[in-house]
Amino acid sequence: MLASGGLTSGFQFCSKNPVIYFYALLFSISGYLGVQIVLTLVKTCGAFVAVTVTTCRKAITIILSFIFFAKPFTFQYVWAGLLIIVGIYLNLLNKSNPSLEAHLVNFIAKIIHRQRHPSSIV
Repeated sequence: MLASGGLTSGFQFCSKNPVIYFYALLFSISGYLGVQIVLTLVKTCGAFVAVTVTTCRKAITIILSFIFFAKPFTFQYVWAGLLIIVGIYLNLLNKSNPSLEAHLVNFIAKIIHRQRHPSSIV
């Protein structure tokens, strides 16, 4: 940015619009507080709960964005949501049955092998 002159034009824009400094300060403070909340959540409840809470927050944000801002709803959103739910389910299942991970890795390896070599039987 320094070589292209973008940094200088950015500072000029901010000097003409001083409210930008206030917005940047609010953005920085909210980012800091968000990180502190997530770290406290990890410390008190564990990483799984923290990831689950942050994922749910993201899902709620996406849902609210569909409510407040018009955009086409495609099947890709449903597919992505199902992948997240399956990932959480597999994580819970793995915690209750640690030997499941080896079976799951073996199953995925067989699927990949079949896709690469459709005529061979594993």
